[in-house]
Amino acid sequence: MIYFNLIPARLTALSYALCGSNSQRHKVLGSTSQRLYSPNAGPVMAAGAGALQVKLGGAAVYHGKEKVRPALGLGEAANHTHILAAMH
Repeated sequence: MIYFNLIPARLTALSYALCGSNSQRHKVLGSTSQRLYSPNAGPVMAAGAGALQVKLGGAAVYHGKEKVRPALGLGEAANHTHILAAMH
C-alpha cells in the first residue's frame, strides 16, 4: 500500500510547497516531514503546514485509539481561521 500512495502523496506535497509560503516551505519539508510515522502522510502534512505557516500535530483518534502525532511545521498551532484561509 505504501508504494501505491507514494506518487500521489509526493505530488500533493509538491503542490502545497509550490503554492505556499516561499520562506517556510524548504525549511519545513526538510526538517519535519520525516517525524510522522506515515511515510506518505508526513510530507503532505509538513508541506501543508509550511504553506499555511502553521504547526500541525497533536492527539488524534485512529480506529478508536488516541495517538499523539509529532509537531509538523513552524509557527502557531492551526485553528479555524487557518482552515478558512486554506479554502480560499
